[in-house]
Amino acid sequence: MVKKLRTQLIVLIIGFVLLFTGTIVSVWANVIGNRKIELGGDVIFDVADKTLYVKDVRIKDGNTLSGAGTTVTGFVPGYINGSFAIDLGSYTSNTGSFTVYFDVVNCSGTTFQPKVTSQPTNATASASGTIAGDNVSPTNVSTAPISGTITLEVVASSSPATIDLSQITIEIEEFNFEALSNNTSLGTASYTGTVGIGNEVTLTAEFAGPNAEFLGWATDNNGIDSNFVSDSMEYTMTISEDSAEKYYAIYQTLNASGISYTLTSFNSTASAKKTSISSPSGSVKIPSAIYSGSRKYDVTRIGSAAFSGCTGLTSITIPNSITSIGDSAFRSCSGLTSITVDEGNTKYHSSGNCIIETDSKTLIAGCKTSVIPDDGSVTSIGSYAFRYCRGLTSITIGNSVTSIGSYAFSDCSGLTSITVDEGNTKYHCSGNCIIETESKTLIAGCKTSVIPDDGSVTSIGSYAFSGCSGLTSITIPNSVTSISEGTFWYCSGLTSITVDEGNTKYHSSGNCLIETDSKTLIAGCKTSDIPNDGTVTSIGSSAFLGCSGLTSITIPSFVTSIGYQAFDGCSGLTSITIPNSVTSIGFSAFSGCRGLTSITIGNSVTSIGDYAFLGCSGLTSITIPNSVTSIGKQAFSSCSKLTSVTFNNTTGWQVSTSSSFTSVTEIDFSDLSNSATAATYLTSNYKTYYWRRVEA
Repeated sequence: MVKKLRTQLIVLIIGFVLLFTGTIVSVWANVIGNRKIELGGDVIFDVADKTLYVKDVRIKDGNTLSGAGTTVTGFVPGYINGSFAIDLGSYTSNTGSFTVYFDVVNCSGTTFQPKVTSQPTNATASASGTIAGDNVSPTNVSTAPISGTITLEVVASSSPATIDLSQITIEIEEFNFEALSNNTSLGTASYTGTVGIGNEVTLTAEFAGPNAEFLGWATDNNGIDSNFVSDSMEYTMTISEDSAEKYYAIYQTLNASGISYTLTSFNSTASAKKTSISSPSGSVKIPSAIYSGSRKYDVTRIGSAAFSGCTGLTSITIPNSITSIGDSAFRSCSGLTSITVDEGNTKYHSSGNCIIETDSKTLIAGCKTSVIPDDGSVTSIGSYAFRYCRGLTSITIGNSVTSIGSYAFSDCSGLTSITVDEGNTKYHCSGNCIIETESKTLIAGCKTSVIPDDGSVTSIGSYAFSGCSGLTSITIPNSVTSISEGTFWYCSGLTSITVDEGNTKYHSSGNCLIETDSKTLIAGCKTSDIPNDGTVTSIGSSAFLGCSGLTSITIPSFVTSIGYQAFDGCSGLTSITIPNSVTSIGFSAFSGCRGLTSITIGNSVTSIGDYAFLGCSGLTSITIPNSVTSIGKQAFSSCSKLTSVTFNNTTGWQVSTSSSFTSVTEIDFSDLSNSATAATYLTSNYKTYYWRRVEA
């Protein structure tokens, strides 16, 4: 590397005065019969830039450069970098004067006249010298010829002599190379030295230890944000004019970035996921290997939902070693804007901020900035690919796409524009809905969707509008004869549900979507009023799932069953009365209704399903009627304020960890007669057990 730098060399020799607290000591003594100068201490260089290589420092009597002189012991040849002291040891000159001179390597052919300034003393100092050479470019500093000499003659002085080299241009053709670690406790790079341009040098990172990972070689020590040049622990490079002078081996402690690793094979592999303590944020590069003890493990897998909910994650880089990425690996990573797969990965690649399984041409994960490639590299959009990608506002499906998996665009609450390129033979778009053309199935919508009423839609697929929290109204046209599960889950902003008159399968009433023949309410919203005219006898599974804006609801006496998850996540509900007509409360029917403070269970209910009232944290008391003979596991788990449970029938209760009750524990009736103890049993002691009541 050739650098033209201006250098100022200041040589300080302080003599005649003993400085008790300093590091420079010179003593001049008048001895009878001999005039002597006794020198001891340092010569200090102060160089503005690291540009001057000093090969030798010597001292000689008299005012001449002839002869070898006495080499200063303890001096190590090298570049002068900032302040640099040379220990002169002790030297006595019988002539009353001495010369200190320095051999300088690799300097341009320039003559200089140094300037000397000195305070008035009884001693004098002078300096002279010439840097003369022919742009010597040695390949080995230790055998390089001398191409210049700087001389300083001192008779006696109690003040500094200054050599002004401000007009000197020195060309350095040597590369002062240093390899360092960003954390000395984790490992240190093994190379430090001087090499010439065009030479090769191999950097070797030391073993980082059991709790650290090596990220790569970089030209700065900014950790994950460093300017990486290689991720190999051994990196061979050729020195060029624009090579950096320092390289850093970048390490980080395992879990420091919020990533933990599961060793999936003792011999070689590990899988990556977020830690249970913290989540990774900012820019994260998953390492290709980790070290545990003395063993190296290639990181080959990113687990299912591995980074789910890492809202602070903005950028992810996936290494070549990854051969498996689980479902929903980056679900709900709302801040993610950049997805990169390292070139050379044989299983995956990235394009348009999408992760694509190369051979199957399946887009498996995207983010809010994703653009689906239209070059034929994507023929399938996998299940969950964009689920919970709430920052995604628009998406275009290319002609090559022939398959879209379930949940692919579920919970994309910010999505306002959906387009399918003309010419796609499998799908088309109408009213901001993705429609499978041949089957006439609406498979995905968004908050601005309008279901077309031209007969092109006869079926609404599973989870088509799930999570469209911005959707406020929907109209089901006459042509629709099939609505699958989960169509309107978590549509918390929905206030109006209408079915066109003349639809033979469904109708609407009180902002409820009702399957006419079965009298099943299949979807409601926050403004729903269940009709009390006998047209609804069943509240279907997940009918109000995630309807957080629902604050009150009356279940009419015509209703005989409440399906699983019917009111799950209706956090705004404050009270509920289950009429005597209902015989069972389904799995997770009121789970997550944390606002409920009052629940009345009708006296015809015989079973309360698993997780039925899980997380009803506002509930303080409840009565279990005499009709109830079974209570599912965790039916009242996480009901943190429930302190009073009244059993109308306290006899014959058993609990078991098995739903088949192969082994049972009898509950004493006296314990259940105490409402506080009964509450403790249901919410704590036996919360994960199945309960049943048997007749004596």
